[in-house]
Amino acid sequence: MGSGSAQATVSHLGTFLDPALVQEILFEITESGAEVVLVGGQAVNFWSILFARETANWQELQPYTSMDIDFLGTRQDAELIGRALGAKITLNKNIDGGTPNTGVLLVQRKNTTLLIDVLGSVYGVSTEKILEQALAFIGRNESAGVKLKVIDPITLLEGKLANLKGLPQHDRQDEKHIRLLLLVIPEFVASLDLKGREFIEVIKALFALAESKEGLCVWYQYSISVEEAVPWSYLQAETSEVTSRFRERTVNDKLQRLEAKRQKYKRTREQAESRGSALKQKRHL
Repeated sequence: MGSGSAQATVSHLGTFLDPALVQEILFEITESGAEVVLVGGQAVNFWSILFARETANWQELQPYTSMDIDFLGTRQDAELIGRALGAKITLNKNIDGGTPNTGVLLVQRKNTTLLIDVLGSVYGVSTEKILEQALAFIGRNESAGVKLKVIDPITLLEGKLANLKGLPQHDRQDEKHIRLLLLVIPEFVASLDLKGREFIEVIKALFALAESKEGLCVWYQYSISVEEAVPWSYLQAETSEVTSRFRERTVNDKLQRLEAKRQKYKRTREQAESRGSALKQKRHL
């Protein structure tokens, strides 16, 4: 996968908010000097808009919405952004315990109150990994002057799988975000034009997510197959010798192993649920 120094250009950034307001906010964050990474639902929206196709599976997941804007950053970053935006700032020492926030910012613009969370950590994925894999983007056209780093889609998927498995889903959109990322990631990987071993490592990482306890859980509970994130058409088209060997000798083995793990997980869950149901009935006797 690409390093944090990778760059691309985008002509627009989408959100459920007024696009002009978003451009204004992101430009001012750029000017603030804060070194933050866009994460969470708005990062999913960012990648979705960048790679969206005019097909039914994309369209049924629209509109791309999120309740706020999340950044990975420090308390100092929260202060820099807050001052630049003229926001009401609540820093970590004033926030209730049990939260990853380093700062919460309320920005009042154009009759809209925008919530910005600056997070010290992201649930389910290491800060070091996010920072290492984050991609730098430079805006153009109406986004000219905007520079920001965005969590890469594969690391974002890892976090969203953990969220869907481990967090209450009231007022959350993790299932929708995962389904979007399963469409985004094949396009993203194809855009990197990786070859040989570098490409194979990405495929292995996606299978590892599918086989993880989070991947197995969302398959069982939500019928989400994480291996859909594999860029299958690109895998078939890649002609390097090492990729050809991997495709012919390894991919089917990985699919069979994944299916075996899923069936074992399913049996374990069904047995646990059956025991739980029997205990509940026994208590009511």
